Amino acid sequence: MPTLRKVTRGAETIHNYGRVAGGETIDVDADTADYLADTTDYERVDTDAESDTADDTTADTGDTAADADGGEREKEGGYLRDADAETQIDAGVCPWCDPDDRYEGESVGRHASSAHPEKWTAHKEATE
Repeated sequence: MPTLRKVTRGAETIHNYGRVAGGETIDVDADTADYLADTTDYERVDTDAESDTADDTTADTGDTAADADGGEREKEGGYLRDADAETQIDAGVCPWCDPDDRYEGESVGRHASSAHPEKWTAHKEATE
């Protein structure tokens, strides 16, 4: 099965495959891969030889890859689940929402002050 990576922010549900968020990979059938790869939201992940993946301890593991590159994936808009609150807010993601149903957009502060007032206030006080 081809593997694709979601390269844009936000999460969406792929019919019959489940939910995928920015930076995550998903294995799909060839037709679905062709369809999704034609959009600007997904890119194919190179899965050359199986012998190469045995040496690559960070293949398709978002958390490990983010740790291994010193957080560069978060800065590039990759998967932000484990990034600090400030990085997530700067990327337009609410760090206090459930990862499967989180707010993403330009008004994170407005959302957070309404939906998570205590956490937002504590965050603002800590960053001042």
